[in-house]
Amino acid sequence: MSDSYDGDLAEVIFGQAADSDTLPDEAKSLVLAALEGDDELTAALNGTYVHDTPAVDVPMTEPVGAYLRSIEVRGFRGVGPGATLEVRPMAGLTVVVGRNGSGKSTFSDALELALTGTTYRWRKKRPVAWSEHWRNVHDGRPCRIRVELAEEGIGVTTVGVDWSDDAALADRRTWVQRKGEKRESGVSVLGWDRAIELYQPILSYDELGGVLEQGPSTLFDKIDAILGIEQATDAEKRLGVAVKELQQPDKDAKVQTRDLKKALDTLTDERARLAREHLRKRDPSLDAIEAIATGTTREAVGEVVQLKELTRLALPAREDVAVAVQALRDAAVAHAEAAIGSVDLATRRASLLREVLTFHDHQGDGQCPVCGEGALNSAWRAKVVEELGTDLGEIDRLIATSVSELTRMHGALR
Repeated sequence: MSDSYDGDLAEVIFGQAADSDTLPDEAKSLVLAALEGDDELTAALNGTYVHDTPAVDVPMTEPVGAYLRSIEVRGFRGVGPGATLEVRPMAGLTVVVGRNGSGKSTFSDALELALTGTTYRWRKKRPVAWSEHWRNVHDGRPCRIRVELAEEGIGVTTVGVDWSDDAALADRRTWVQRKGEKRESGVSVLGWDRAIELYQPILSYDELGGVLEQGPSTLFDKIDAILGIEQATDAEKRLGVAVKELQQPDKDAKVQTRDLKKALDTLTDERARLAREHLRKRDPSLDAIEAIATGTTREAVGEVVQLKELTRLALPAREDVAVAVQALRDAAVAHAEAAIGSVDLATRRASLLREVLTFHDHQGDGQCPVCGEGALNSAWRAKVVEELGTDLGEIDRLIATSVSELTRMHGALR
């Protein structure tokens, strides 16, 4: 990366990643997604991430330079009647001196509260005490703060904070008034939100010391934010978390493999030996190990193991065998009876058809003597002859099948 660059840090990294000839496309996608956020990185890991590059770059608006002109306080902390601290609005070092209790801290807290909404000293103290005693106890009504700023190219801008007579600390109205413009609520209209976060308007000795005392991590985060590289740092953290999550299944598998090896070492079964051989390989086949565990492997397990398996076979009790044989015999009898019934029905129907044909031979064509509606003619006779032949063939088949089944089942039950 060059010593200086213009534009967003992410776009600079985007450009370097795109120009890299050694970085794989998958890695580029992961880096770009990590810079954008957690959801984008998750999408990249799932293969659904698409980086949208804007067609037109929208330049970021830099806030104008400004100098402190004055701080006015009324009814706030150590100041009762209105008091104003005037400062020459120019570059350089301004020193404010005064005896203890003269109001230096009050003006400092007023400036920090007006621009940031809180103060470092208040955050370090007990919240209850400060929330109850922020208003001047002798002359605290009305209570207000006015901060005048000299903005380059704009003029004098006033930041105001007002409380009603019975309002709590948080029930305040903060506003900004630029020359010739309408009063606007809040201080975000100044465009300083990020700048104030990075470069606090008040940095006390205690606060600076607290940063140093909290350790290298806190100090790094502060410097990281001031340098504007926190987006890259956040992306690195996201990638680190993703790497750990992706590595965890492999770590779990290694632990389980180690425990499985220990368990197999205590067994004398031939299958345990085969499983251990697979696990010693650099890339063991899980399918082969599963086949060994489920008994579906085709690997030779040795004659001794086969003989042991035969010794484990349990013969059924004599009573259970007798019950099963009786059930088979009952089924054979039922099957035979059903076959006999079918043969008897087919035989009766064939006999009836023969009688009807004989009747037609003697009487010739005419109406059916049974229903009185059907016609006995040559077409009817041909159909009946065909059906009779079919029935006779079915009778022969049923008889042959029944005899064969009864013979087979009788032999099996002997």
